Amino acid sequence: MIEPPADVGRRMRARARQYRLAERYWAGWKLTLTFGPYTEALPAANVTHAQALASELLSGYKPADPAALAALERDLWHLSASWRGGTPAEEGRTALAALLVALEVPEQERAGHQPIRGPWAQVTHWIWRDALKTGANPAVSK
Repeated sequence: MIEPPADVGRRMRARARQYRLAERYWAGWKLTLTFGPYTEALPAANVTHAQALASELLSGYKPADPAALAALERDLWHLSASWRGGTPAEEGRTALAALLVALEVPEQERAGHQPIRGPWAQVTHWIWRDALKTGANPAVSK
């Protein structure tokens, strides 16, 4: 029996808020959740890839000034999920969909993005910001 998605989501969000990075294996998925500036969350080798993906998904993302870039990323969530083998089983997909709800990924962003397209693509990314208390949704969309 797998741990409930709400528990996993709550723990991952808390850890990512505290340490900028939360990683774990769950329900057949390798999950990596970052919160805030990529340079504070990821190893240097992964920062370039994460920023390139964010640049592709967010219009006006790449300011030249490092301080402006850090300010833009300060409240940015980024989840990467990769299946540990073959095509994901239906149970794994269902669990991942429930985790996206638990992590508060905005509904319009839940399809995710696969930078490498095709049947072999096993890594999906989600990038979003939390909804404002006023009810406005500043989700990042193309």
